[in-house]
Amino acid sequence: MSQLLFNKSFAESNFTNINLDKLDFVFDYLIENNKFQSTILILPTKKYTDEMKRRFLRKYKQATPNLLFFTLKEFAKQCLEKILSDNYQNIKFINETSSLILIEKVIEEEKNNLEYYSYPVQLPVLKKITNVILGLKEDGITPQNIDNEYSEEQKVASAQKRFNDLCRIYTQYENKIQGKYLDNTDILYKIIEEVNKHQQPVDSILNKDTSNFILDEKIPNIDAIFFYGFSEFKFPEAKFLSIFTKSKIPVAIYINYSAIEGPNIDLLPKNTKRLVMNWFNELSDFSHKKYTDKTLLSYINKNLFNQNLPEVEKNIQLRKAISDKIHIIEAKDRTEEMKNIVNLVHSLIDEKQQENEKINLSEICICSRMSSKYTALAREFFSESNLPINISDRFSLSTSNVITFILSLIEISISGINRENLLKISETIFLEQDNLDIKLLIKLGDKFRLWTSGKKSNSQIKYWTKMLENYREIIQQNQEENNIIDINEIEKGIGALEKLNNKLYLIKQKKYTAKKLAEIIKQNIIKELKIAHIILQQYKNIYNNNNISEIEKFQYLEEIEKNAKSLTKFIEVLDDFADIFDKENQDKEYSIKYIFDRLTLAISAERYQLSEKDGLGVTITDLEQTRGIPYKIIILCGAVEGEFPLKFQTDTFLGKDLPNSEEIHNDNEKMLFYYFLTNNLEDADGIYIFYPKSDSKKEHIRSYFIDELIRILPEKSIIKTNDSENPSNKSFKWLNTKSQHLEILNYYYLNEETENNINEKYKVRLNKLNELEQFNCCKTQKKQNLESLKSTLREKTYSISELEKYIKCSFLYFLDRIGKIKPEDDFTESITGLELGNYIHKVLYRFYTEALEKFETSGENYENFNVYFRNKSSELKEQLYHIAEEEKLEFDVPIFKYEIERANQVLSIWFDNEIKKLSSWDFTAISFEEEFGDRRNGLELTLSSDKDRTIKTFGKVDRVELASDNRFLVADYKTSKASVATRSSILNGTSLQLPIYLLALKKKYCEKNWKPSDGVYYSLASNDDKFLHEPFRRIENLEETLENSLEVAIKTKEKIENLEFEIPKKPDCIYCSYNTVCRKNQIVLSEDSEQD
Repeated sequence: MSQLLFNKSFAESNFTNINLDKLDFVFDYLIENNKFQSTILILPTKKYTDEMKRRFLRKYKQATPNLLFFTLKEFAKQCLEKILSDNYQNIKFINETSSLILIEKVIEEEKNNLEYYSYPVQLPVLKKITNVILGLKEDGITPQNIDNEYSEEQKVASAQKRFNDLCRIYTQYENKIQGKYLDNTDILYKIIEEVNKHQQPVDSILNKDTSNFILDEKIPNIDAIFFYGFSEFKFPEAKFLSIFTKSKIPVAIYINYSAIEGPNIDLLPKNTKRLVMNWFNELSDFSHKKYTDKTLLSYINKNLFNQNLPEVEKNIQLRKAISDKIHIIEAKDRTEEMKNIVNLVHSLIDEKQQENEKINLSEICICSRMSSKYTALAREFFSESNLPINISDRFSLSTSNVITFILSLIEISISGINRENLLKISETIFLEQDNLDIKLLIKLGDKFRLWTSGKKSNSQIKYWTKMLENYREIIQQNQEENNIIDINEIEKGIGALEKLNNKLYLIKQKKYTAKKLAEIIKQNIIKELKIAHIILQQYKNIYNNNNISEIEKFQYLEEIEKNAKSLTKFIEVLDDFADIFDKENQDKEYSIKYIFDRLTLAISAERYQLSEKDGLGVTITDLEQTRGIPYKIIILCGAVEGEFPLKFQTDTFLGKDLPNSEEIHNDNEKMLFYYFLTNNLEDADGIYIFYPKSDSKKEHIRSYFIDELIRILPEKSIIKTNDSENPSNKSFKWLNTKSQHLEILNYYYLNEETENNINEKYKVRLNKLNELEQFNCCKTQKKQNLESLKSTLREKTYSISELEKYIKCSFLYFLDRIGKIKPEDDFTESITGLELGNYIHKVLYRFYTEALEKFETSGENYENFNVYFRNKSSELKEQLYHIAEEEKLEFDVPIFKYEIERANQVLSIWFDNEIKKLSSWDFTAISFEEEFGDRRNGLELTLSSDKDRTIKTFGKVDRVELASDNRFLVADYKTSKASVATRSSILNGTSLQLPIYLLALKKKYCEKNWKPSDGVYYSLASNDDKFLHEPFRRIENLEETLENSLEVAIKTKEKIENLEFEIPKKPDCIYCSYNTVCRKNQIVLSEDSEQD
């Protein structure tokens, strides 16, 4: 069921005798005819290429110096290198990250000519612009023909502006890279250009083709070139392939489907037609092999996605054979889905052992269309089951521990010491060799309120050192024995500051070139701190540690490999960035911050991947990466609508739609499913398709691909993991089994077995006596865990929302915070209240901070900001709408466009009300998203009446406003009218938010002598006619009210510490999300029984 497209040289060669149905047949031919070192094989993916190299070496054990197996991208680079020879070294190749940096530079240069986008552009928007431009280029859509490719339907003005801006950015990006850089698509065009240069015209007198194909000369001693396993080629790729029609080297393109034989997917004939009719004028199209109707593959090809069902009523034996191979399993949720996949793998291993065979775990593959939803679960359950896995994850470079450390150290050098960056480097192993105690510096900064902003790092270190020396002198003067601890800490802190200062090398001068800065980072941070050496030492320590299990050792080594790979990738990105940055800026020197900001953009866009562990364990990967690899067992998970097939979403980022984009998307999803089924259909031991019935957010609908399978396999039934009565389940004994040792113990314990019975059953079941120790000491552990919990709660930092949750219902707090039980969220296709609130908060934060920044440049004083705001109202309102338009790009909700209209109406009303309020308002907004404390180190508040009673808390104030007489108020935005506190709820202690905010900021800014004056709510609720809510208006004694609120907060904290979680006898909470697990139902039933 295939097609072979080939040039004239191939048709005249002996290669037409090769059976191309499997690569193994191709390998056999190459070995038998001694052509494996003179035949080039191009495959669709890097994983496929690497796997075929390994299979070749394992099968034939040939000591070959070089296998000519490439991806299309690698082959194109090889061709270009051969054509350009010595000039190849002058080519600068760029990847997607480099393109992002260049596009950011284009936007900066074109900022005055752009109607829609403003500079600086946010990272999510920049990534989207880059992806769109590179995607257009890969599809062969140029700035010149972009209008012809997209529909001309009428669009709103903002969409047209966005489209125009993107066209301008795309055009300028192409101008910028022309002659200097080559991206992946340009490589193909460059080869075509070079081939055409050397192409000679046909001799019209002799009527003889005297043309020569330069690649024939540049890649001599090649017997054939095979493109194997492809289903489609993009326009530039097809154009690149077309140059081989004139080659004297036999060239063939093997396509895994036939427009005649199937599968019945609309995309396929179109692709084949484009390849044959548009480009391969010298090539022919034919079915390579005469297939019979008796193969499993022929049945799938003829019937899958074929509504006519010509074969379903026949071939009962084929249907049964396929039904015996393919198994469909429904699980309750994703957790159960992964548990049963682990059980399945255990079962497969056991079956092979009973047959005295050994299973190769690398021949088992677990894949999904959205692998990110399953990798964490796979790591957890396979680790618990002592089964090795090989996950081909790609990790974000910016999340790597070692990169976070390096960037934080640079950030401290540039911006000075701040708590956030010190926290990032406080847990690192890369400072342990110097005994640099970062945690102590954080503690001292909190204790003596040393945090400052706006100072350079060297100035801050001098400030910190001077302040600590002053505190040391004051403490010494008190001459109290209890102060010895404080003095020792201060002296250690001064020493730590000196060590830290010695590591901040980037502040010696103000400006650098990017290459100079890169060199300093590599020499003065990476080399000086011996980061690579520490990673290597870590590896040696773990590798030689015989006191841990092999699985634990593998997990530790994987984390170490992450550090090593991310460091290597970082240096690569750093060098590429520096080269491009300096080239674009003619080696001009810039401030460290300017260069560093753009470097972090590059790092945020980059990813790194761990090495493949050949034969190590079960493969876990993306569905696309399984193509062509003949796994013996292949398991698909997450086969639900919206995930596989992926839901089509119109990409309106350009403001115009690509014609037939939905049909193309759906056909591509069908092809993925077809390849999943047919990769190794004839020889596979089993094909398993799992899907979760629901998860914590919603009920799932199984993929219609499953329904398509059942349609062509009437005998096929779905196995439900929770249905023990299903007769089909007898063949699946691995379902719902207990695969972990402690899981078995817990099962017996929960079923109230006696300890002796459990011991006996466990011995029989697992024959592992050492595991019983964990069970026998479980009662002691429970007591220890209880004391540990109380100790943790005493040290805990509380948010205001969780205190209010306890006040509302202490048992609800227990279920949520102590029991870690999360309720199921109601699924909604519209934006949730939380999403809408986050969106509006982000818009207002950006709006006000940018407005304040513009105001500061005007030279006005803070007192006049309200007047400035009113005078610039029209301009500022336009800016508000522009920010709202940019921020909505981060949301991906189907009917967002309808919800955003409501949100923009709310923002418009808010803006008008804000203008009205400012005409008679004494306060000026000065700070937004003002934080106090954090989860690990909260701000401590103390009762005036009892200094021993305190609480550590943290939070973030939406808005702080200050009057000219140093009175301040706190303000909170509310998108729901129901969440607005009232005077009575503040007085009775059920609403703590505004009172604690006022107390926290009073303490945080005690040196400024700010006086708490008021707390207000700005309503952004569409159903609220009132803009300003002032719950403190009729409260006479503000100071007493704040003290009472603090006492309520401390009492609440003390009750939590004492584990006081009461259940109301008659709770009126039938709509609570925890209703199904709440013990109130047991109490009510018990009382009813007693009355009866």
